[in-house]
Amino acid sequence: MKKIVIYQENSETLTLLDNDDSDINLYSKEISKILELSKVCIISTTSGNAVIKPSKIKSILVSELLDNINKKIKKGITSDDTKDVIKD
Repeated sequence: MKKIVIYQENSETLTLLDNDDSDINLYSKEISKILELSKVCIISTTSGNAVIKPSKIKSILVSELLDNINKKIKKGITSDDTKDVIKD
């Protein structure tokens, strides 16, 4: 799950949650495209939709929630444990 915090020009923040398992770098690149837009746009996430004006955004912070990181680590460890080992 991703947490998106949008810092706006008027010092208010907008926080959204998105239940997306994609890579954090790819996800951040997609979100950053919003800053290149000149018209009002809609961000659709699991927690809801936000209508924003890109020119009023100072920055966007995208982070992965700790629970999701722990699940990925556990999944990685589990997948290594399931490999077959042939011994002579």
